[in-house]
Formats: sequence, C-alpha cells, structure tokens
Amino acid sequence: MGTTLIVLRHLRTSDGLEERFCSKERDISILPNQVISSEVVEKIRRLEKNYALAHTGLKRSRETATLLARVMRFLGKMLVFPEFQERQGGKLAGLRFKEIQQLFPQLQEPRELWNVESPISGLESVADFLSRIERGLVRIRAIGLPVVLVAHAGSIKGIQAILGADEFQTRKQILCIQTPEHGECFRFQL
Repeated sequence: MGTTLIVLRHLRTSDGLEERFCSKERDISILPNQVISSEVVEKIRRLEKNYALAHTGLKRSRETATLLARVMRFLGKMLVFPEFQERQGGKLAGLRFKEIQQLFPQLQEPRELWNVESPISGLESVADFLSRIERGLVRIRAIGLPVVLVAHAGSIKGIQAILGADEFQTRKQILCIQTPEHGECFRFQL
C-alpha cells in the first residue's frame, strides 16, 4: 500500500506577490490574516487518525503548519524535513523575475528557471535539488505513518518529478509545469 503523503504549499508571502525568487535562503513569513481552506482540512481529516505533521523549517512553511495544526487540533510534535526546502538561489535569491530575465533573456516565465544551470551565481543544480527531494522521500517512507507536509512550490514539483519519472530530462520537464497555488494541496502514495 505504501505511505500516504499530503503536501500543502505554504500560504502567500510578499515575495510571491512581488514575483521575487523566494529561494531556500529567503526565510520570510507568510502574510497576515490568511486561513487554511476547508477543502484542505477535509482532505486531511480523511486520513487515518494518526498522522505526522511536518514542515521544511523555513518560516513560511512553519507558520502555515502552525495554522494547520491549530485548525486540525493537532497535538503531536511537528517534524522538520529541510530536504524539502526550496531551491537554493544564490545571487538570484530575492530578485524580481524581470531582473532574472535580464540575466537570462531566454526565460519567458518564472517556472522556466528550472532550465537554468548557473553555478557561478550559486544557483543549486537541478540534479542536486532532485537528489535532496529524493532523500526526503526516503525519510518520510521510514516514518510508517501518513505524513502531512507543508512545503514549497518547487518542492511539490520536485516530488511530482521523482515519483513521476525516472529519466532526468523528463523530471526537468515536470519541474517546469504550472506552479502550484499557495495553499494548494496534493496527495501522493509512496
């Protein structure tokens, strides 16, 4: 049967509104007065009674997980999976998309940044990012309970890539798909 993994993208941040590259090193808070949707709450309530609640360790993920715990009346200890933090951005971290586009004119949309390999700028390679996501999935499988993880858009696409394809180029294509919405929820069977 495998382990059930439900992944929720953290709630909105100012970086998202400003179209900034909110990478691993951008440890920013969510915007105030946001709520977890009733659809997400219902999806989680359909899980078995016992589940683990986890986040990536970054503020936006941790704060969203704290809101979720409150709504779900979750009393357990939250787990931390830094393997699911967003892609390391290096010198690109915090730049607006238009600024990144000036450096890489071939980019038409932010999600196409997955096609860029720029070690000079400190941008984490796609191979290293996917390897990190894969290590996180191995850790989650070992828990033996369903897991609800609050993570990031890139992390969600990374999970989809690892679980959906074996070939590296296909995984890169999956990373370039439509970016999940803030607060959007995905269910995976590991």
